[in-house]
Amino acid sequence: MYHSGEIRWFYPGGAPADLQRWIAVGDLGTREPWRIDEYLFLPGCDGTGVKLREGRFEIKARTSEPQPVACGKDVEGLRDGWVKWSRQAADSEALRRLVGDPRDDWMFVGKERRLRKFALDDGSIREFAGISEMPPQGFQVELSTVRAVAGKLVDRAAAAAALETADAWWSLSLESFGSPDVNLANVETCARYLFAEVTSVALERCASMPYPAWLRARHRNG
Repeated sequence: MYHSGEIRWFYPGGAPADLQRWIAVGDLGTREPWRIDEYLFLPGCDGTGVKLREGRFEIKARTSEPQPVACGKDVEGLRDGWVKWSRQAADSEALRRLVGDPRDDWMFVGKERRLRKFALDDGSIREFAGISEMPPQGFQVELSTVRAVAGKLVDRAAAAAALETADAWWSLSLESFGSPDVNLANVETCARYLFAEVTSVALERCASMPYPAWLRARHRNG
C-alpha cells in the first residue's frame, strides 16, 4: 500500500522550456522509456483509478478531497491525498481477461516520464537516485509527455497505433510519499522547492486535476 499527496496539471502541447531544463539537471534523475498504460474508464468518477501497467494491476483511490493551494508566483493547483494498491501478475493476458469485460471502455495512455526524487531528512531536502534508495518520506517531481485514446481491451493493437497520431499533452506532477499524516504538508514543501527554482512558469488551478478527471475529459472529447 502506497500513500501519497499530489498536485498535478495537464496542458496541451509541449512543456515549458524552463521546466524541461530543470527536470534534466543533475545525474540522479531518471528518464523512463515510452510505455502504454491501460485505464478502466469509470464514468463520472474522478476519485478512483483502475489501471493495468506493465504486468501489474493497480487501484488508486483518493483519501482527501482536493483543496486549492497557491504554489508560487502565478502558480495555483489542487492538492489531494491518495492510496494505491498494486499487484504483479505472472500472466498479463489472464489478468486482462479477469479484470476486463468486452463491453467496458478503456483509456490507453502513452506516456514518457522524467523524474527527480528528493528525501526529506530531518527538515532538509536531499536529492536521491530512486533505483538505489527509498527513504521513509520525501517527494518527487514528474514531467511527462502523454497521449490518450479510448478503446476496448481487445483492440490494444489498434489503440497503440492510434496513440502515434493522438494529440500530445504535457503533465507536471508533484507527489509526496511516506506517512499519510504528513503527505499533504510535504507536497506543498515540494511545490515551494520547485517553484523557488523555476519562477517563469504560470500554472492555473483549472488545469490542475488527477488522471481520472483528465481521462474523463479526453474520453468525452474523443
